[in-house]
Amino acid sequence: MSRRRLLCGHCDRPSAAPAPLVEAHCEHCGRRLLDGRVARWDGRALRRHLQHDGLPLLVLCHAPGCAHCRRAAAAQAAVARRLVGRLRAARVDVAAHPALARRHHIRAVPTFLLFRRGRAVARLDGAPTTARLTSWLEPQL
Repeated sequence: MSRRRLLCGHCDRPSAAPAPLVEAHCEHCGRRLLDGRVARWDGRALRRHLQHDGLPLLVLCHAPGCAHCRRAAAAQAAVARRLVGRLRAARVDVAAHPALARRHHIRAVPTFLLFRRGRAVARLDGAPTTARLTSWLEPQL
């Protein structure tokens, strides 16, 4: 049985995750490591997960009050549930974290970034449907 290290989205501590990942629980807090939910992170949490987590990460860069961002968030939530165990999903409020927006060259919201092994490997601007977001992600996972 292969094992990989993942950061727990609840207690933010690394935990060994046996395959299949969807059944893995945190060694520290006992909660599921991957529950298909979209996390809400600040820049610090995003950096930590990019440095220490072994799964691809789909990040939605959004701003509060943005109608297109709400539609993109709904598509992201559906995709996160559908692809649980294959990726992790998070949202970052770039209005509250402008340094993060500058670092990743976010000029408009919503913007999706896909990270693998700590590096941004793909970007999708705008508010795609769930089907469009899935078709964009699938070949990259």
